[in-house]
Amino acid sequence: MNSIKYSYAYDGKAIVHIDHVAEHQEFRCISCGKEMVAKLGSKKSHHFAHKANTQSCSSETYLHKLAKTFLMQKFQTGAFEIEMKRYYLCVEAESCLFNGNCRQSDWKKYDLKDHYDSCVEEQSVDGFRADLLIAGEGRDPIFIEICVSHGCTPQKISSGHKIIEIQISSESDIEYFLQDIISEKDGVHFYGFDRVMKNKKQVYKKRIKRFVLHRSGAAIVKDISCQKQRMKYAQSSILELNMNYYASESYDYCGGDCLHDEDDYYEDDDAEHSYLYATLKFGATPLDAGLAYAVNKGLSFKNCHLCKYVRDDSYEGGLFCCMSKKYHTPCNPKQKDAGNCAYYSLNREKVQDIMPLLSSLIISEVK
Repeated sequence: MNSIKYSYAYDGKAIVHIDHVAEHQEFRCISCGKEMVAKLGSKKSHHFAHKANTQSCSSETYLHKLAKTFLMQKFQTGAFEIEMKRYYLCVEAESCLFNGNCRQSDWKKYDLKDHYDSCVEEQSVDGFRADLLIAGEGRDPIFIEICVSHGCTPQKISSGHKIIEIQISSESDIEYFLQDIISEKDGVHFYGFDRVMKNKKQVYKKRIKRFVLHRSGAAIVKDISCQKQRMKYAQSSILELNMNYYASESYDYCGGDCLHDEDDYYEDDDAEHSYLYATLKFGATPLDAGLAYAVNKGLSFKNCHLCKYVRDDSYEGGLFCCMSKKYHTPCNPKQKDAGNCAYYSLNREKVQDIMPLLSSLIISEVK
């Protein structure tokens, strides 16, 4: 008949718990209003039961009514605290070169009694009925919705009203929310609330590519924090570029401080050649993109990545010079070797192929 054993009933004045009653008292069902008896035997757990067998009483209605009554009493007799996730935008949001949409989440607690002074059952606003309506002068009302089996309708959710939907499946759920804060962490849903904090923080969550071109013609690409987007990496460089994807390929938000270590991708002049594997989606590496940009800008330099006699053989050790056997040039040259190479010839076709692809990136020069 019912999926739960009733721990609460009306005693004619208020809702009472089975642990605080005497067997001879008279009780009524919270859901259907019919007479109930207190089962206080020693073999089974104490509970209320309908005196007469009835199929009309719904445990769903019982839980819904019980939750409304107790939550309203909670508001009327003490603090009514809620907890929700809100976001700080980065202080650089308006001046950031790369979308400026980084944010940091934080859990915020509020006592609704600080701003609201009434809580009533079954009130309607703009054609939408609230299980409980919390109101305060000069404040948008808050709907408290008790969800036992059916949640809020899409129309109510999209209405723009502030809604707190509390999921209830048992009496213990109700007792928990009476004793503790009503938090999103516990499966409560908040709709229509402003999630963005008015004050901002130094968030700096983006990782961006920094292309650096040296006077020797050698170039490096570093993976840096967007916090350093206006800081030069090398004072002696002849060109530095910030590179990032457009907003459609922006980074996901994360919940806390998620700056990673600055893992550098570069070619060290004093080390063996290491090729940049971080390939952009359009097929050119950040290094190639930066070099093509520099050529188009009219800078005078030589770099083996742009020589038409050099092939990219990343899986076999990096660059390979096709002139090495004939002219004894380095077989696996470093970028700076191009500066003193008599056979260097700019691969203009490669540059022309890359240039149209730069529109897929946000590029800014670092002065």
